[in-house]
Amino acid sequence: MTAKKFSERGSKWWLIAVLIVFTSISGLDFAVNSTLYSYGLFFDFSWYIPYLIGLSATIVSICILVMWQSYEDTRNVTIALKRGSILLLADIGGIIDCIYFLIYNEGRVPWGEWTWMWQYWLFGTWNWTLQVIWSLSFMLLIVGIWKVRRVILFDQILAFLYRKLNLKKEFNST
Repeated sequence: MTAKKFSERGSKWWLIAVLIVFTSISGLDFAVNSTLYSYGLFFDFSWYIPYLIGLSATIVSICILVMWQSYEDTRNVTIALKRGSILLLADIGGIIDCIYFLIYNEGRVPWGEWTWMWQYWLFGTWNWTLQVIWSLSFMLLIVGIWKVRRVILFDQILAFLYRKLNLKKEFNST
């Protein structure tokens, strides 16, 4: 089976795997941020920040594993970079938060300011409406990256790696 055929077939399974990972992480987030409150947990940034850092490190690790496995499966660096970056953009875009509120929290979203979100610290305000706009914007960016055949940024990353690591071009980067 050629790398192109595998990558086309594999992309469907890869997308399902991403949805399963995001749904699982959302379930963990729901357990921490919802279920544990019924056992007396109170929100405090002293536990939330390390939790958020650990969750982010887990997602970045998954992105790296996705890139590695995608390259091993397809021998195509562009596909590997696209898959890993799409997963990272989905995290930054707050797709996990949307899954959390729409699935696990049964559509109940907190109205008012979301002071626990990093976007609140950055912009000074954050709420459900802004979260939906933010997430939809990142979803459009993700679709755009996936549909573009060549991504100039990826070409620059590859050129840098070739120069620094003295790699030979032995595979197709498009």
